Amino acid sequence: MTPRDAGNLEQFLREATIPARFAFVAGSGAPLVCSLWYVYEDGALWFATQRNARIVAMLEREPRCGFEVAGDAAPYRGVRGQGRATLSPERGSA
Repeated sequence: MTPRDAGNLEQFLREATIPARFAFVAGSGAPLVCSLWYVYEDGALWFATQRNARIVAMLEREPRCGFEVAGDAAPYRGVRGQGRATLSPERGSA
């Protein structure tokens, strides 16, 4: 990726107003995908969910995850990747 590509990627993530597809490992070991709202700040994607959502317990047990931020209409473009989730209750609102 060139620095120009990185700038385009960050601009896309800051300006997109669509939910992300978020993949994680369920308790059974099977992969699951759900749609979550996100914000892009300081080089990181921050996803929003309820504190008592089942996904929270699953990510506490197995933090490996994947994501895709992409629209469903032409021109098709988006970002996808994988990583390890870190839960941060203090970033959410009460």
